[in-house]
Amino acid sequence: MGDARELPQGHGMDLRQDATARRWLNSLRDVAYDAEDLIESAVLQQQGDRYSAVNSVLHPISRYRSAQKVEEIRSRIRDMTAGPAMLPWHVSLDIELERPASAPSVVISWRSSSYHIGNNTIFGLEQDTDMIMERLLQPTEHREVIVIVGMGGIGKTTLASLVFNKARGVEERNTWSGQAPPKATDPGSSSKRSHFDVCAWVPVGQDPDTLHLFSTISIQIGANLDLSRDVAEIKHHMFTFLLDKRYLIVLDDVWREETWHELVDAFPMSTNGSKILMTTRSKVIAISADPASYPHELNPLSDEVSFHLFLSKVFPNSNLNQAMSYPPLMEDLGRQLSKKCGGLPLALVVLGGLLSAKEKKHDVWSSILNSMNWNDNEAEKQCLKILALSYDDLPYRMKLCFLYLGAFREESEISISKLTKLWIGDDLIPQQSGRRRKEDTATDYLNELIQRCLVQPVLLKHKQRSTRVRVHALLRELAISEGRENRFLYCEYSNQAVSEMEMETLSSFGSPSGTQ
Repeated sequence: MGDARELPQGHGMDLRQDATARRWLNSLRDVAYDAEDLIESAVLQQQGDRYSAVNSVLHPISRYRSAQKVEEIRSRIRDMTAGPAMLPWHVSLDIELERPASAPSVVISWRSSSYHIGNNTIFGLEQDTDMIMERLLQPTEHREVIVIVGMGGIGKTTLASLVFNKARGVEERNTWSGQAPPKATDPGSSSKRSHFDVCAWVPVGQDPDTLHLFSTISIQIGANLDLSRDVAEIKHHMFTFLLDKRYLIVLDDVWREETWHELVDAFPMSTNGSKILMTTRSKVIAISADPASYPHELNPLSDEVSFHLFLSKVFPNSNLNQAMSYPPLMEDLGRQLSKKCGGLPLALVVLGGLLSAKEKKHDVWSSILNSMNWNDNEAEKQCLKILALSYDDLPYRMKLCFLYLGAFREESEISISKLTKLWIGDDLIPQQSGRRRKEDTATDYLNELIQRCLVQPVLLKHKQRSTRVRVHALLRELAISEGRENRFLYCEYSNQAVSEMEMETLSSFGSPSGTQ
């Protein structure tokens, strides 16, 4: 039934612009899910009631009821395909209901099945890094709040990560990835002497839990706070702990002023050069956090830097000179494609990841460029459409694996081994022919999501192989919105997104995806 639920290749952006097509596809999915339920019910009944003459699927009454349901589903399909005008695309709907349809056989074999740390190239952030570092290390008469402000996908987290690692003496090793730095508790993460006595990196997000934020800070600075106390006491104890220390606290991705007001009382107004570094999309939050300071506004990348970043993702295993040695027509197409990203690093990285998985041919690139025919002038809207373009290009089963990530908490780091087991446990990974294990197929799926830059490996300085992954906030938003549109996940994500352990429990006792 997977084939019936899958959007025909290349029609994803058409669907988003056509409400009639969206309704038609949702109806098709409903039919497909009902057919799948009917097949699974028949299989389970045959297995569970094989000794019951009345309930057996071989019994005439049972066979009659099943036949009625099959005919009802076929009738719904005929109604949907009655006239050519009803179909947004030419789609084959020859669905066999007598037995389970085999899952699509998609196996992607990348050159490496490991998750490697990238090279040392940083694109377009050198000057911003130097400016923020100068402010961080500058003596001040009071604790200063330095705010990096900019639209989603512009590289705020990447810049904050670079600065954070430099400030605590850790050499930065990854390319632009939009990911948080190695944890302060990671072995070997403080090999050089830090300018600050204690440092903490705190992912905040849209709907943070205040106690969880204080717990994150406490672990990294070694405060050993009693988190069973009320928030006022926790703030007081953290304030006391930090009072005689030069501290650096990074609050990444702050969405609301209220979040800042809930935290600020825990940070002493020290005169020893302590700093708070914040990233946000809101200029209002940036100004209210410290009226005496001034926000650092992050601008889009230039066309030339954008093109170089784009090429580095299209040709991940080549140096820049090799990547630019393609024919002039291809270079011109590449520049047009990169310009469509509006200078947003996340869009460039994801679009480059999409093209890295495709043939390097003029007609292929030209087709993708022609599909990017939107007229939005807002860079962030363009970014979201580029992310959707990359999602639409995924094979059906891989789309489900990506949507699954929307159920995890924002900014959470997800164990690779547990994630692949969850995918398998919730029947998202098809059984391949031969002796190939589902675990290998799941690893291939994750490798391709990483290759396409839809998932980010968490890079650890002391390891050459990552064991955890995370999803950029905008990509998680895409997974959530598409999950709702496709009726894949049925929870209120903002308030009920689950932890890795909770996901493992749900997978064991009932799928959170509604696919069981």
